[in-house]
Amino acid sequence: MCSADEEEHDAQHENNLICQQYFLLYEELLYGMNHGDIDRIESCFVPWIMIFAGCGKHKYAAELQWYLEDVHFRYPPGLNTHPIFKKRGLSNLAEDGEDKELIELQDDGGLDL
Repeated sequence: MCSADEEEHDAQHENNLICQQYFLLYEELLYGMNHGDIDRIESCFVPWIMIFAGCGKHKYAAELQWYLEDVHFRYPPGLNTHPIFKKRGLSNLAEDGEDKELIELQDDGGLDL
């Protein structure tokens, strides 16, 4: 967007386009949350991590990053695609009593909660 000459550069229009991109990202996140689509929500996390880090909210960015790292690298393979996880994906697996069934499914010792 900034490739135009300084005379032709419209900063107000560029800021408006960036703002609309953020609104669309927010709408996509809300749609995923309202419909229980955990894959769509997770795909929105990466841009939100950058937005939170850029505006100084490093704790929010770190929490989202840790969640994604845990789900995709720390937990055993196949856990993030299990139907119970899809249903209750953003809940805390360590504290929630209803998720004991999910933890017991991993009998190979791959999940220490």
